[in-house]
Amino acid sequence: MSTRKKRAWHFLSQSGKISTRAEAKILLAEGRIELDGRPLSSLDRFINLKKSRLTIDGEIVKPIKKKIYLIFHKPVGVLSSSLKNKDRPTPTVFDLLQKGSQVNETERQTLFCVGRLDLNSSGLIFLTNDGTWAHRILSPSSSTPKVYRAVLDRPLSLLAISALEKGVDIDLEKDGIINRYRTKECKIIPDFSNGVESSTKIKSGHQNQSECQSFRVTLTEGKKRQIRRMFLTVGRKVTQLHRLSIGLVELGNLPVGAFRFLEPREIELLGK
Repeated sequence: MSTRKKRAWHFLSQSGKISTRAEAKILLAEGRIELDGRPLSSLDRFINLKKSRLTIDGEIVKPIKKKIYLIFHKPVGVLSSSLKNKDRPTPTVFDLLQKGSQVNETERQTLFCVGRLDLNSSGLIFLTNDGTWAHRILSPSSSTPKVYRAVLDRPLSLLAISALEKGVDIDLEKDGIINRYRTKECKIIPDFSNGVESSTKIKSGHQNQSECQSFRVTLTEGKKRQIRRMFLTVGRKVTQLHRLSIGLVELGNLPVGAFRFLEPREIELLGK
């Protein structure tokens, strides 16, 4: 086999157009990925880009020449996507990145989000054009820890905290079908850093009731709106959700709406 030949997924992951293999499978099933004008049969098919033409929605796939790795402090009310809703022109992280950025327009168009957050959540996300690196972080097999601060509408009992840590059943939608999913074990501890009135003391006469409404939640998975759905199972609504870290990389004092380039050591640690 020629050393120039590599699997189609390799080229797709390095194109800056697809963030995960799961996303690529959807595009493949829809016939939107083509090889020499015909639908690609498999992501694992070996091809030579010097002799073949690989496209997504008619746009030629080309390997990225410069790999970019950014950490971004997402504000509330900003989409973790490059796609806008025409009926609701909500700003995206890429709109904010465009202002005063050291990343040029051509490079910006190759970036995608790693570790998306919903519209009403804030905190750390990564932006990159390196699909292989992103896959290592997002893959369930990597069990990369993600730490969040969750503020609730009401205090939570110690029994409820214990139940959440052991795993609870939540509803997840896939392809229009609702399935029950058992969450993996996680860690939930009181958080006192955001000014919410909190205490680990137990109220007299309420032996199972904690006074804390703010918690640090550590997950090793990342299902859609998982934390919000987890707390709903114990009758609590998350009023604020903020991601503090992914792996060993923390958001730190990075201002809201700002970004910085990841250090080489951070890139290496996250991509292992």
